[in-house]
Amino acid sequence: EELIKSEDRFRQVAAQSQTVIWEVDAQGLYTYVSPIAKLVWGYEPEELTGLKHFYDIHPADSRDEFKQAAFDIFKEKGSFNELINPILTKNNTIIWVSTNGEPILDKNNNLIGYRGADNDVTAKKVAEEALKQSEIELNHAQEIANMGSWNLDLETNQQTWSENYYRMLGLEPFQPDIPHDYFSNLVHPDDKHLFDEKQAEMQSTRQPVSFDMRLIMPGGQIKWVQNNVVPRFIGDKLSALSGVNIDITEKKLAAEKIKQQNERLSAIVNAMPDLIFVSDRNGQYLEYFKSNSAELIYPENTLIGSNVKDVFDENTANLHISKIN
Repeated sequence: EELIKSEDRFRQVAAQSQTVIWEVDAQGLYTYVSPIAKLVWGYEPEELTGLKHFYDIHPADSRDEFKQAAFDIFKEKGSFNELINPILTKNNTIIWVSTNGEPILDKNNNLIGYRGADNDVTAKKVAEEALKQSEIELNHAQEIANMGSWNLDLETNQQTWSENYYRMLGLEPFQPDIPHDYFSNLVHPDDKHLFDEKQAEMQSTRQPVSFDMRLIMPGGQIKWVQNNVVPRFIGDKLSALSGVNIDITEKKLAAEKIKQQNERLSAIVNAMPDLIFVSDRNGQYLEYFKSNSAELIYPENTLIGSNVKDVFDENTANLHISKIN
């Protein structure tokens, strides 16, 4: 009676966990399949036992490779431990199972077959694949945007980086044994103070921060990055940081180029003795440039918005307007 109760409990657990118990002979032919196979694989046990080999319900496109790999383990009388593999169900849908199996040996240590279990892990496999695809898309987007994300546990000093963040810092993706201070060692000496200042700001305000800093890359070139950092707290203690760093080098170089061009233009304008002005087709002043405002013949604070007719006599003003048009 106790044995019957124990077997009933085992069957209930197997059914609840979507686990098929099986046995095969040394050639891989099913000699036993538990009833739950009907629910998980779509097959009645009688449709498998003595009729099909374990590899017969494997998808055809990789069946030969799977069969060869399994029989290599058979040859060594090895075990199967959480082997993730697909099964083609009776209704031609593919599910994923985690296979565990142990060899059955006779008293002379000869292989009789295998006994094991297949646990349906399709939902887990689908979730993992979706997560993997999401990570691929995220890394692709970060590569396009020239950005990378990271997390830093301040208590353990453990850090994780996105794939493209490695590339931003001149490393191979997921390169091992990177010193925890690798990033801080790249920071330009004149910008290192920003770390302590921004961390103190986050500790005080408990709000995210954003700031720009320079990195000196291994080849010596300067790279500008925008740091966007979100703090995480345990109680009042700052425990971790999460961030997104964006390579803004081209933006900074473009801004510096514009600044230099404006400085050169200002120097040229200041060196010119004449007044330069911009007006519309009706003679209304929109802008003016003059190295010495004291030489203006019209009050400086009212020049913009006034008309040439306000400044010159009618004939001269009309001459100006005719030249403009």
